[in-house]
Amino acid sequence: MTINFSVDLLIYLENVEDDSYGIKFKTTKLPRFQSNSGGYIQTDAGGSQILINFRNRRKPFHTVSLTEIQSGKVNYNWIRGKIVLIGMTSSSAKDYVNSSAINSENPALNYGIDIQAHVVSQLVSAVLDNRPMIYVWTDGWEYLWIISWGILGLSLGRGIRNPFKMLICLTIASIFLIVICYGLIIIGLWVPIVPVLLILVFNGLGLAAFYRYDEALRDRIQYRQLIIDQVFDTIHSHPLQTLNIILREVQSDEGLSNQEFVSQLQQLNQELRDVYDLVRKEAATESNNFYLSQQQKLDFSQHLDDILFEIYNDILERDYVYFQNIKHKIFKFETMDERNLTIEQKRSVCRFLEEALRNVKKYADGTNRLEVICSQEDGKNVIRVADNGLKIETMADLSSHSGFGTKLAKNLAKQLRGEFKRYPNTPRGMICQLTWSARKL
Repeated sequence: MTINFSVDLLIYLENVEDDSYGIKFKTTKLPRFQSNSGGYIQTDAGGSQILINFRNRRKPFHTVSLTEIQSGKVNYNWIRGKIVLIGMTSSSAKDYVNSSAINSENPALNYGIDIQAHVVSQLVSAVLDNRPMIYVWTDGWEYLWIISWGILGLSLGRGIRNPFKMLICLTIASIFLIVICYGLIIIGLWVPIVPVLLILVFNGLGLAAFYRYDEALRDRIQYRQLIIDQVFDTIHSHPLQTLNIILREVQSDEGLSNQEFVSQLQQLNQELRDVYDLVRKEAATESNNFYLSQQQKLDFSQHLDDILFEIYNDILERDYVYFQNIKHKIFKFETMDERNLTIEQKRSVCRFLEEALRNVKKYADGTNRLEVICSQEDGKNVIRVADNGLKIETMADLSSHSGFGTKLAKNLAKQLRGEFKRYPNTPRGMICQLTWSARKL
């Protein structure tokens, strides 16, 4: 049967410059299939092949059987001015194409003539109606696309520490990726989605798991170092101070009587024995407490200025023989801004005041004036201990001295993003000061 139809527009097939296999219709260029296009890997790309943009409807084409033609039941308007494809849709022809991209009841049973109809429809619509063809990026752009999402996964794994938040962010990122890829394929751009999704999830979860392990390992190391520091800090704050006083008094002109010497050695012995119990209580059983001695315990749930005032009172009472000679005691304990201070930082601040007061007893001979300030000045927390014991020339001999207490004070100031200073108190004496701002923590 011959069907005549008129053609109002003639568009000729042309070659593409610099590509012997390239094809175009006027300005519509058919993008050639490459061996690694889209989701394909090292596929045969010989000749002029294109990716098919299938119609999405269940029955996109009008089909007429041979029986209907022979019986004259065909409406000629169905074929007049249309492109007609003639082929076999019989199982005996064994002309099948397996493609899940076609919206059909059985993706494994798509006849070859149907595939040809999709291709013809795609070409005609692309040339006449500017229907998008399927394009893909070059390998370089696809690698950049995959790496970019991999970096996003690494960033999420590094920046988010909470596992629940991590899963939520990965879910949102995955949905966002799927929406982007769906939008791009609608406008004709096929970009990789499966490798991107895999690298996003694996990088995010994998790096998050690695950082959790690394964080746990660092926490264990920090905890062990904390125990070591607490032991040495406790030894430095009590037994070593007592030993230093004993050595200074023994080397003085007056010296010590046998009874006084034995008494102080007994005190030193008891302090050494108390070190273990003090550290064990602070580090293990009651980490929210601060022990001044075996009997006296301070609760960190109190305000910081109250805790510091109790430390001040305890040291002045414990070393009453020395501090009773100080005629002028000036102290001020006011509310401090303790936001964002951890328990260990509070403990270190308490150790700082304890160390500063003991240094007055240790170094400041002849002190008759003591000033202790714990308050806020110009929006910053300030702990200042000032005495008038040492002369300027004596302090010059100590200017290069940097013991363990000084190192602890500098380390504490660094943690608090504050400042530690030790400088002369005019006309004589020494000032030991720690300042920090809670807003910087």
